[in-house]
Amino acid sequence: MIYLNSASHGLPAAATRRAIAAYTAQEAEVGVLEALETVEEKLASVAGLAARLLNANAAQIGFNTTTNAAWLALLQRLPLAGSHVLAAPWEWGDNLRALRHYADATGGRLEILPEDFSAWPAHYRENTAALFLPLVTSVTGRLLPVAEIMSQPRPDGMLTILDAAQALGQIPVDVQALGCDAMVGTTRKWLCGPRGTALFWAGERLGGGATARQLTPTDYNVALRLGLATAIETALEEGIETRRQSIAGLRDHAVNALQNLGLFAQAGQTGALAFTLPEAQAERSFEALAAEGIIIKRPDPAWDEPAAALPPEGAATLRLAANVYNSEADIDAFATILGRSL
Repeated sequence: MIYLNSASHGLPAAATRRAIAAYTAQEAEVGVLEALETVEEKLASVAGLAARLLNANAAQIGFNTTTNAAWLALLQRLPLAGSHVLAAPWEWGDNLRALRHYADATGGRLEILPEDFSAWPAHYRENTAALFLPLVTSVTGRLLPVAEIMSQPRPDGMLTILDAAQALGQIPVDVQALGCDAMVGTTRKWLCGPRGTALFWAGERLGGGATARQLTPTDYNVALRLGLATAIETALEEGIETRRQSIAGLRDHAVNALQNLGLFAQAGQTGALAFTLPEAQAERSFEALAAEGIIIKRPDPAWDEPAAALPPEGAATLRLAANVYNSEADIDAFATILGRSL
């Protein structure tokens, strides 16, 4: 198998899998609560590891099962009822659908911002309660200039909620430098943590440590939390900047490979890249790659990012997302099979 779909789910490293399996075996051997007592110190360290990853205060780190679960929990803490709410056009579809429902139910107003960042301040109002945006877009992997956006004049009461699901583990994420008020992100993608793990950060304007403690479920899967600790430790030891450079090199190699096939790739400073084909051809190519054990993604932009620009009518998007465990040989194999299918 050649796995090129980290933007959906990364492959946990052997050390992460061992941490999960070892604790599960310990639970079976000595009992759940007895096993828990032996790892309390390790569990207490996970927030500190996440804080190092985000350049944050460990007391302001919380955990949940998915990005969406953490995001929805934070949403309930925002003073959005009857307010003006803004969202980037690339905001994740589930988030937008929740915001529309919440705005309709509370007499608020959701406005989708234009793609031109310089035009955003003109849409800020004194009653704008929050701005929602991703750090990296899901479909094309575009890195948004969040720090630049946050440096623009904005109302004092406007909170900024950042979705970093496509960023954690592949690019540096510094919540202090970014200037956001809260951040959420799954850890199963580029960070290669276990499925069912996510983290969030709540800044002082959103209640800080008190919010993080209150929104973190007290009942959770201990084995997965230990696996997450190992995944973060691995990423920190490797160095996020080192990982970024490795992933970027693979992305650039893939861009060149696609260009040699006469295809244009939408690549944006991160590991994911997308390209379009006529729908029937995209289906044939996707199936041809899968038949050879090459795993990529066929996203649904209309569902994933419904407010963003969609592919031309009759075209379908395919997305490639290599991670640190991939190689240029993997990309070459992908390009060979793709070329044969065209």
